[in-house]
Amino acid sequence: MKIKDKLILDIIDVNYMGRGVAKLDDFVIFVIGAVTGDKVEAEITEVKKKYCVAEVKKIINSSEYRVEAKCKNFEKCGGCALMNLKYDKQLEFKNNQVLNSFKKARVNIEDAKINEIIGMENPYRYRNKTAFAVRTDYKKSSNPVTIGTYGYRTHRLIDIDECLIQDEKVDILLRKIKKIIEDNKIESYDKRKKTGTIRHVVFRKNYLNEIMLIVVTSSEHFKGKEKFLADLSAIGEDVVTIIQNINTKVSSDILGRRNIVLFGKGTFIDKIFDKQFIVSPSTFLQVNHEQTEKLYDTAMRMADIKKTDTVLDLYCGSGTISLIAAKQSLKVLGIDIVRQSITDAKTNARINNTKNVRFVCGKVEEKLPLWVDAKIEADVILIDPPRVGCDIEAIKSMMIMKPKKIVYISCNPSTLTRDASSIIEAGYKISEIQTVDMFCHTSAVETVVLFEKR
Repeated sequence: MKIKDKLILDIIDVNYMGRGVAKLDDFVIFVIGAVTGDKVEAEITEVKKKYCVAEVKKIINSSEYRVEAKCKNFEKCGGCALMNLKYDKQLEFKNNQVLNSFKKARVNIEDAKINEIIGMENPYRYRNKTAFAVRTDYKKSSNPVTIGTYGYRTHRLIDIDECLIQDEKVDILLRKIKKIIEDNKIESYDKRKKTGTIRHVVFRKNYLNEIMLIVVTSSEHFKGKEKFLADLSAIGEDVVTIIQNINTKVSSDILGRRNIVLFGKGTFIDKIFDKQFIVSPSTFLQVNHEQTEKLYDTAMRMADIKKTDTVLDLYCGSGTISLIAAKQSLKVLGIDIVRQSITDAKTNARINNTKNVRFVCGKVEEKLPLWVDAKIEADVILIDPPRVGCDIEAIKSMMIMKPKKIVYISCNPSTLTRDASSIIEAGYKISEIQTVDMFCHTSAVETVVLFEKR
């Protein structure tokens, strides 16, 4: 089997990346653009020792689960890999992805309550944050400004003027910004040559549908800045603040550390349940507001926090879960490695007049052992780690504390099941599993797991 070979394949499943799965003499082929039940002609694009990657060239028999993707950029962008799959099958796929991960890791969930995945009634226009790269070429006679996303695993920038998972207002703003950049002949930043200015535009939206616009540049000063910023300031009444973010790094990081407020306050307030949270350019919040409330409601129900409970919130971010848990508990202690997140968490506690929370900046695996040594006890531990999951030293410290319950929120099934094995070995059982579709039409899934002491 070699690159450019064409094969007729029956698609038997979809993998965690949203690619169709086929087998030929027990050899696995992952097919981009295929869904379960398709029969396709595919061309090999990549050959590995244990598998191949192929792209659909022709659909011979269309699956009953296949739908026409509504997005005109679906085949080029790759961001919404499952948009050509019926939404109920997307949900089934995501639930199975998590359960299969437990099975593969040989984690016993036979006695656990396994709930149906929580989906959305309307799985479009849900994102409250989007970021787009900018590229300019003024030698072109038409469309010299491209704003969009990179094609999957490529450096090819896909021009986006409409994205069906972001707010329609942002679609309009994208088109306006493109014209403003073109009218002012602002050059995009070139990482190889280290020339040019504008790198990204980022949009954030709050519960009031107010929009924060962040323009990421390679330097504070650049040719034509005053006119460019004046034009941006008149972009629309929904934009309540505009920030210039300075990113001088030659890297793929979108945001730099320095912000200059050009218009408005440089922050706005978002709301989850009855709690208010300050949002700055770098603040971490879940991108799907509607599903976030369902996710956190599930976590709080599982935790079943009492007024006498001490709660630890590990990887607490800007304190969203901490402040919700504080309403029901004796006290909450939060840890996060990102200093700005801890600063925001303390501000959020003050905004919400919440006195029974304390936030500490540092690595969870370093701070938690100190709390163990200080004889701090925890009745409930809430964990919402990054994709890499929990550090083993953090898990060891949690086990020494022996909380009644651990509620683990995960965005990565493989690290979730790895950590679950360690927690179970220390004397806990999985009582409940709940998946939540936070990122509709993508292959990503969020999971909440309840561990209880045996």
